[in-house]
Amino acid sequence: MRAAVRHLAVVGVATVATVGSLWFQYGLGLYPCTLCWYQRVLMYPIVAIGIVAMVTGQPLLRTAIGPLALGGFAIAGYHSWLQVQSGAVGCTVGACASIQWQLWGVLSIPTLAAIAFGAIGITVLSAVVDTRW
Repeated sequence: MRAAVRHLAVVGVATVATVGSLWFQYGLGLYPCTLCWYQRVLMYPIVAIGIVAMVTGQPLLRTAIGPLALGGFAIAGYHSWLQVQSGAVGCTVGACASIQWQLWGVLSIPTLAAIAFGAIGITVLSAVVDTRW
């Protein structure tokens, strides 16, 4: 995969996730919980870093985007797990376990975020594996 395609893929996925999170909040009136805010803090900079990498022709800045994607994937995965376990004993996160919106009765907002972070992480990992990049 060429560098330009990787940049476009990362920026595209991160932009869709960012716009989607804002649509859920301002379009549908779903206020983000604490774990959603953490995921936003990790997703939004990926858009800016990816754009800078595209404009300057630099690699994906793996040292910046990789950890953001990995951390976001971990938080979104934990958030999805909380929702599946919805009655987990000792859950101190409270509203984070409630499901506010679902697509096809399966994909909740944190699950969609985990998919986005995973796609970004795989793209960055493919750049690490590709020694020509």
